[in-house]
Amino acid sequence: MVYRVRHVVLESTHALKVLLPHLLRETQFLDRFLEEAKLQARFRHPFLVRVTDIVSEPGIAGLIMDYLEGETLERRLSRHRIEPSRAVRLCHQMTAALSYIHTRGVVHRDVKPGNIFLEEVTGQGTQIRLMDFGIAKVHMKEKTRTAVAMGTPAYMSPEQVKGARRVDARSDIFSLGAVLYEMLTGRLAFDGASEYIVQQNILAGTYTPVRELNADVSRHLEAIVDKALQVAPGERFSHARSMAKQLEAVPEGGLVGTLW
Repeated sequence: MVYRVRHVVLESTHALKVLLPHLLRETQFLDRFLEEAKLQARFRHPFLVRVTDIVSEPGIAGLIMDYLEGETLERRLSRHRIEPSRAVRLCHQMTAALSYIHTRGVVHRDVKPGNIFLEEVTGQGTQIRLMDFGIAKVHMKEKTRTAVAMGTPAYMSPEQVKGARRVDARSDIFSLGAVLYEMLTGRLAFDGASEYIVQQNILAGTYTPVRELNADVSRHLEAIVDKALQVAPGERFSHARSMAKQLEAVPEGGLVGTLW
């Protein structure tokens, strides 16, 4: 549960993310929650949500975070798809956020519209903020002892679906490809009547080509989506910067490489 709160001394506004009471009794959830706090407290990047403090007392665990004005990409997509030029800009910002965490040995593992906040910044327009590192994994310290699929079904990489013990930055690239697909088409790349069917479509790489759903998308941009959504990790972009460079060459975006 997330609350809007005000510091009684500083009179500043923050977001307070509190672990639900019934989850406090589950050691794995509490440990993961506190691990999220440690991860985000180390981050200093304009496209990531900062954790500035932690509340940890008997019966309560909470994270103090930046308070943002705007809405999630999920909510925006519930109304309409995103025009290609804007989708390219937002995705370009996401590659910067992912590159930052990946170079620090962190894989997010749950990149999806619900974890991407669209912040309205005065004089700068819309900026993304990547949120929720609750299931992120730090490569240097393997926390997952068993092969368990973790993530949100429609955006999970094939290796996540298989419950692989180790997933790397290319898993986040796949998920970002699924998000870009949805921004451009207004539809999930991988959908089905059940979670099992969704997972089988992911493993088979079965989805409707972007340009069949939106003819305004260039072949170059469609090719970027297709490369990000390759089933084999080795066939995807090797890192977020590689994807960013291709986005900078897309005619819809008009981007220059200013984020690096």
